[in-house]
Amino acid sequence: MNESLQQISPDQSGLFSAMSHEMRTPLTGMMGFTDLLLAGHYGELNERQREALSHVQECSRQLLSLLNDIRG
Repeated sequence: MNESLQQISPDQSGLFSAMSHEMRTPLTGMMGFTDLLLAGHYGELNERQREALSHVQECSRQLLSLLNDIRG
């Protein structure tokens, strides 16, 4: 992926950087609330709920990793 990003023009690079920054704020909020839910701060979760939130947590981490790659 980094090779593809190196071929991007400076204008596109700025756009990707700004987009990455704007996506990071709601993503970190989602990750934070997911962590709180999994930690039981809003009550007990059943196994299906825990599994679904764990999936959200993993997908969020993957998206954050992609955003970090874009940011460089």
